[in-house]
Amino acid sequence: MTALKEMKAESLALLIVGAGPAGLAAALAAAEEGCPALLLESKGEAGQKLRLTGGGRCNISNLASDDFTHDHYFGQAAFLRPAFRVLSPEVLRERCQRQGLPLICEEGVRLYPRDGGAEAVRNFLLRRARELGVQLRCRQKALALKPLPEGILLQSEKQAYLARALILCGGGASFPQTGSDGSVLELLASLGCSFRPFSPALTGLPLKKAPGSDLQGLVFKDAELRFKAASSRSRRAAASFRGDILLTASGLSGTPVLNLSRERSEEGGSFFLSLLPDETESSLIPHLLNLAHDNGRSLCRNLPWPALPRKLRAAALQHCGIDPDKQGANFSREEAARLASSLLVKKLDLGNSPPLRSAMLSRGGLLLEELNPRTMSLRKDPRIFAAGELLDIDGECGGFNLQAAFASGFLAGKSAAALLKGSSYQEKS
Repeated sequence: MTALKEMKAESLALLIVGAGPAGLAAALAAAEEGCPALLLESKGEAGQKLRLTGGGRCNISNLASDDFTHDHYFGQAAFLRPAFRVLSPEVLRERCQRQGLPLICEEGVRLYPRDGGAEAVRNFLLRRARELGVQLRCRQKALALKPLPEGILLQSEKQAYLARALILCGGGASFPQTGSDGSVLELLASLGCSFRPFSPALTGLPLKKAPGSDLQGLVFKDAELRFKAASSRSRRAAASFRGDILLTASGLSGTPVLNLSRERSEEGGSFFLSLLPDETESSLIPHLLNLAHDNGRSLCRNLPWPALPRKLRAAALQHCGIDPDKQGANFSREEAARLASSLLVKKLDLGNSPPLRSAMLSRGGLLLEELNPRTMSLRKDPRIFAAGELLDIDGECGGFNLQAAFASGFLAGKSAAALLKGSSYQEKS
């Protein structure tokens, strides 16, 4: 941790570190309450990582985020209840529409900007910030902080600041070139806060034996990916997701893969792929036998085996020790059992985990018990707030993580403004 320099500090009411989704949302919320903030950004411009979301399309939210009958945040959704009461997906949609960012809804729940993708979202947030009097200073990486009786002293690359309230929204540790490099977590660690080290989330799963170039792009429709932890005492002993799974140059991708990739951790565990999750051996083996014998003159490699794309049939049969060039009439029950077993449950032999810097999202961060979820303030010092990917909470892909960043940042901004005005935001809400 960099030591605080001896220099005159600029005094101000509210300072926000990090001009990503959470930081911008916090700045807007505070300004709407009459407390325009100074927003510090470590890079040359704000919202660089936001530009990358959804491949540039920016899945800004998911209308199912606050449906707590299904936890989309891996057991941590309850922490977000107060934030979602302040900025629910529906409220976010209404605000965007009313303030000049038209949205469209896909698949009944996924919200996207109607035009312009991620760049339009970024420009919309920056425009609103300027309209509300928010100041933005770039190339001001936060280096150190120290709570004092009169305020929070923060040292950036260029200036020292003494703020009556501070909101930390520096992001996680994926795509560090955008400013989300995990360094803000070090500021919290210097205060004695507990955290979980960052690790990759929302990535593909590389296989030790990568698919050949002729197989890349093949899709397993409505497959199921399961994870089982090495220890039953793990935070998450088992999990599964179902959907289309894609073969890539290095291994597997698709929504189920992205969602479960977070489970690759130091605790260990195994991943299993089921191409026919609704079938059982008792139903599948007779089906495979009938399929082969009904097409007795055809080669096994040419038969329409369930769940296997045509290009993959020969390789899948060879993997099961079945000659792909034998005729269907000679396909045995024992071979049907081997093929059925491979289609129903296959343990994946994974390669090295993708590097954290290339993950769409990072898992880990400031432990949630360090925060008051009703305000997003630190229990150690209620003048300091934290929000966004910096927190130890991550969601499924599909707009859930941006919604959490916007909502937690918005609540932090409202709460900081209330603190500065000597009131309680919760009492008013």
